[in-house]
Amino acid sequence: MGAGGTSIPQALAAAVGPAGHVLATDIGPSWMKAGDGYEVRRHDVTADSPPEPGTFDLVHARLVLVHVPDRARALATLAAALRPGCWLLAAGCWLLVENADTALQPLACLDDSGPAQRRANQLRDAVGELLTRRGADLRYGRTPPRALREAGWVDVAATGPFPSAGRPATGWRRRPSGTRGPSTAATCP
Repeated sequence: MGAGGTSIPQALAAAVGPAGHVLATDIGPSWMKAGDGYEVRRHDVTADSPPEPGTFDLVHARLVLVHVPDRARALATLAAALRPGCWLLAAGCWLLVENADTALQPLACLDDSGPAQRRANQLRDAVGELLTRRGADLRYGRTPPRALREAGWVDVAATGPFPSAGRPATGWRRRPSGTRGPSTAATCP
């Protein structure tokens, strides 16, 4: 959801092959054309029901939730698109939400030693301010794990952009209906 471009749909279509189905959605897909093995549809993740609810093994949103006004509803829409039974991690179902959190690295150039580095940091700050004024939440990247745990999901994990060796990124799964128990805390590399 919120495909934005063709690279992810192309990669997913190649992975699932002709027997699979890949749907790329975006609020403004007019510039996207369906490619080999994937379909394109218009979809507003905060206003529309999930397309084909309960049918997908993988739902992916990259840098979408930081920009939408009703992030909680958008996250619920993403989750509702997963097929029933996706609470079993072994079932091969994944909700993959990639978001930015610019507060975790406040500088573009950590070695702010010269005018070019200072300008890069100033430009980064200006872009962040502009995005914030337009409604983006640049600190949202740390929010989905907590929101999913509060909604009853288990095995919720958050990783940085470079998971450490031996500690691969893990997915999120729903708790089966009617079960109880603590949710797993987010882990960090």
